[in-house]
Amino acid sequence: MCHSRSWGPRFLLFIVSSMLSSMVFSQNLTLPADYGIDLQLAEVGRSHIMAGNAEITGTAANETGDEVFHRLISAGFDQPFPWKLTLVNNGVVNASSTAGGKVYVHGGMVSLLGQNKGMWAAVLSHEAAHTARRHQVRVYLQEVFNQRMIAYYRARAAAGDKNATWSLIGFATASKVALKKLEREQEHDADQQGMLQMAKAGYHPDYVFALHHLLLMRTGEQSRFGAFFSDHPRWETRDQRSDRVYSDALAEFYRLWPDPAASPGGLAPVVAFVGQPEEKENKATHSADISIPMYCRNSTKPVDFIVTFAKDNHPVKAADPKFSDKDGNLTFHDRADCLEKNETIPVLLHVPASAVSAHDRSLKATAYVESEGNLIASSKVFDIHFPVVMGAHLAQEARVHTGPVDPASRTDTAQTKSPSVTPQPSTVSTHTTPATSENEGTLSVTASKAGADIFVDSTGRGNAPTSFTLKPGRHSVQVALDGYKDWVQEISVEAGETTNVTANLLPVTTTLAETPAATTLSPKPNDRAVGSYIESPTSPVRQEYASSQTKNENKPVPVANSSASDSDGWIGVTGITGAYGIIITDLASDGPARVAGLKIADTIIGVDDTSVKTIQMMDAVTNPRAPGSKMKSSYIRNGIASETTVTVQRHH
Repeated sequence: MCHSRSWGPRFLLFIVSSMLSSMVFSQNLTLPADYGIDLQLAEVGRSHIMAGNAEITGTAANETGDEVFHRLISAGFDQPFPWKLTLVNNGVVNASSTAGGKVYVHGGMVSLLGQNKGMWAAVLSHEAAHTARRHQVRVYLQEVFNQRMIAYYRARAAAGDKNATWSLIGFATASKVALKKLEREQEHDADQQGMLQMAKAGYHPDYVFALHHLLLMRTGEQSRFGAFFSDHPRWETRDQRSDRVYSDALAEFYRLWPDPAASPGGLAPVVAFVGQPEEKENKATHSADISIPMYCRNSTKPVDFIVTFAKDNHPVKAADPKFSDKDGNLTFHDRADCLEKNETIPVLLHVPASAVSAHDRSLKATAYVESEGNLIASSKVFDIHFPVVMGAHLAQEARVHTGPVDPASRTDTAQTKSPSVTPQPSTVSTHTTPATSENEGTLSVTASKAGADIFVDSTGRGNAPTSFTLKPGRHSVQVALDGYKDWVQEISVEAGETTNVTANLLPVTTTLAETPAATTLSPKPNDRAVGSYIESPTSPVRQEYASSQTKNENKPVPVANSSASDSDGWIGVTGITGAYGIIITDLASDGPARVAGLKIADTIIGVDDTSVKTIQMMDAVTNPRAPGSKMKSSYIRNGIASETTVTVQRHH
């Protein structure tokens, strides 16, 4: 009993101390002076991003993306990288970057951006800032450091140090949390540095917030608890942190582009910042009253408000056709001025109780803000309650109160449209509709990997598993997830019936022959750890180190002496099992491998005529070698396969 009482404090002590040591390393990390490591990261990263995917070429999106990308790089990203933008032909709504100047925009994001140069600038400046600030290099070096510390504590524990076990548990837990925090801070840094850079290049800094709000509507918001364990911060937090440099970016933009209309990105976008709505059941006026705290920037005209309603995650049918969309679902519309931050007062909306049926009095609602046909912001989901209307339904008109609005400028409350994420010129639905009519069928999609993106006829439909309604007929269904081959199939939907499909996603595999050639710009790499990093969850480094948590074969261990005696051969290499062979993570300063020209981050793929893919295979062909014997080592560096001769020494 007395021992159990001390476990909690001791465990917390090790957690805190280990986290502090990990974070101190992150803050004091010294990056290599040359960029060889960055260029190697770029080559490895490209093979993983493009595996199974083709490039989008020769389109209007290529022209727009290249124009914006070149302006951004010319404005001040002066690292000696072979900067390149690649559009990836898949349906994923994402953008990513590797070290070494390589930026990728995936097909789903390309569709969202359309031809809006300001939105392109917000995406590309963020990704370019990641690689220019060498974030990927920092993350990889931190991961290598963490693995070395874990190996160190394991060795101490194996030698009988009881405290080392607690240190191992504490460090393994805390280092993961600290790494996520580092990556979240890098996202904020890329937002801020990207905003400053795009302002210099002629793109209004408000496009950063416009992009945030668009993606928030597209992907949803994380919980605060979930964000603590995520490598990306919440959208709300990103807005707050980006606002810290907004004044400087805005001043720089107007200094260089006093006439915004003549800037490469054109006039500033209308952006709206929406707080948490408050709702009140108003029995006196037979309405549900909604108060929405919000303000806008760059708004010269009234904006439209669209409120949608749901019950049990399904849209609610309108009791009054004046408040229904084309599908008969309850949708409330009105218009109001959206004032600047220092002028604003809450927008008040009054939704008549007659708009809903008696059994739909308590609902969930979401408010959307639209400017000139484009959705620019949305609220969080909130509860709404309608009073009971006695007797006949009251035919009330919708009312809104805010700053001065010209009554003639108001839209008819009987509009029949539903909100859709509409970056010019594409449209993505913000919700799906359950089967409500005999003229519709239901499609239920599951996948072997939960969370995969689902697209039907090139339109996003959420993430697997999910169900939604479709018009009868044949439809193209695509299920996509980074690191897996896209699953595509034609399916037939019948009215009133449910069609079930299951996508078996196969992991992408890349052979040596598919590895891209090295870039022409290749400064000599220095002797530091190297790997790859991609923003998507399929980063090779993340995959390999996630695997190393559960597979003993992938711990960084010495090669050719993991179980060696003094008579065994020794080449002075420490590595982990990678996609193609043994990734070198460390080299003995006087070891045979270093003398033979091998470098950290090289991948050993063979010894003489024997292929090696694991540490055990490497040991099997190397340990029996007599000291002084020579062996031919085949390896990959910068995407190119090479050979060298290593003279085996006696185990040290």
